[in-house]
Amino acid sequence: MTGRVGVIRQKVVVKAPPEAVYEAYVDLEKHTAFTGSPARGTSRVGGSFTAWDGYISGRFTALEPGKKVVHEWVTTEWPEGCGPSRVELTFKRLSSGRTELAMTHSGVPAEQMADYAQGWEESYWEPLREYFSLGDPRGEGRKPGPGGPRASSESTSSARRAGKAQKASRRARGSSRPVPR
Repeated sequence: MTGRVGVIRQKVVVKAPPEAVYEAYVDLEKHTAFTGSPARGTSRVGGSFTAWDGYISGRFTALEPGKKVVHEWVTTEWPEGCGPSRVELTFKRLSSGRTELAMTHSGVPAEQMADYAQGWEESYWEPLREYFSLGDPRGEGRKPGPGGPRASSESTSSARRAGKAQKASRRARGSSRPVPR
């Protein structure tokens, strides 16, 4: 570990109002539904959470419904001695009921930045856009399991298989760095 850290900045437009996009991220049942992987914890300031079967863990430090989420973030493959990173999400209302979600992920170990940047897109933003493209833009009525867009046991198994294949591919390339899950 070199001790160097960096910042990942990403923006994504989602076809849903800010309140619904915020809820999909912080409501653990909805988070599970759109990612297809279990999220557990307490969605309140000071509350801890885990996602992707415990691969990601953190603690909420600020929550402004429909406007802003700030939380600490680490993975099980976080470099020893490196403190938690900070994720800040802001939600901006656009025309036609859409939201611009802006993410700033700071304090990311420099040697892991490319993998985490890719992981945010593949494991969060693509599934989030898919979640809201499958019907009700408010995300209401969606639950994990059958009927949820990415939460059936079949898609969860597929996500796990894809994650294992991705890990094997990294090992073959000589890289042990993870993609955020």
